[in-house]
Amino acid sequence: MRLPEATSALHELGFTALEAEIYLGLLAESPATGYRVAQSLGKPTANVYKALETLEQKGAIQVVEGAGRLVRAIDPEELLAQTDRRYRLQRERARSVLAGIRVATGDEKLYSLAGYDQVLERVRAMLDRAGTMAILDIFPAPLAALRADIDAAVRRGLDVAVEVYEPTDIPGADVTTSWTPDQTLERWPGDAIHVVVDAREWIIALLARGVRRVIQAFWTASPFLATTLHTCLASDFLQMKLRRLIEAGLSRERIETELARYERFRLRNLPGFAALTALAAPLPDDTVSEPVPPKRGRRKE
Repeated sequence: MRLPEATSALHELGFTALEAEIYLGLLAESPATGYRVAQSLGKPTANVYKALETLEQKGAIQVVEGAGRLVRAIDPEELLAQTDRRYRLQRERARSVLAGIRVATGDEKLYSLAGYDQVLERVRAMLDRAGTMAILDIFPAPLAALRADIDAAVRRGLDVAVEVYEPTDIPGADVTTSWTPDQTLERWPGDAIHVVVDAREWIIALLARGVRRVIQAFWTASPFLATTLHTCLASDFLQMKLRRLIEAGLSRERIETELARYERFRLRNLPGFAALTALAAPLPDDTVSEPVPPKRGRRKE
């Protein structure tokens, strides 16, 4: 048994360090008395008995009836099944309670994201919220982590365009490969994510390569920033497409026909541009001031 990894996994399930030690010890030797467990771990008896009570409440151990009060660890699969059910019940309760709370809208601030999972979950939520189009420029590792969510977005009819950095087939999505993928992956100091949906919200992130750490990440629902990034990603995607079409030796007419399909990338077709237009609409108290002519001094003779 790899104890450090097992202990860490139990911590993630809400076990304290002592509870994890006790449970793992009982997996190796059960049943045992609380006193025996304390002796084998070299821990104060009172602390062990208190932890055993908590483990019993969590359903991680069972108590053998009779003299001596022996305890036994339950099978890990049974423990995980209990944890899954408990989590689902807690999640549904939280969903029910939170459903009645109004979510603030119209937030145009720029937010930094610090957690690795937080970044991936934000991309998933954006894809789930998107109603028209998503453009992604994404490195291989985060693409693999988000692949199921991209596939789900495609299946529900979202127009998805993806620029990738190694040969990738995403059925139903419009995929193009970066012009110099190997060079980009070699020189770029991490795994990049650039995603914009509906020209309405975007996320950019740089993740440490090989470890679950965020170097820097930002998200915003600012219509101005989202439409700007949409334009950048769309232009880069189309540049890659054009290069591939030219490389394939297609005629000018055929290239123009292919590129005509990307009329859908235009901002005027997307919700984010409508939001930006509404944001920029004149307010009732707006006044247009006339330019003040510069004062002309009397020229000295």
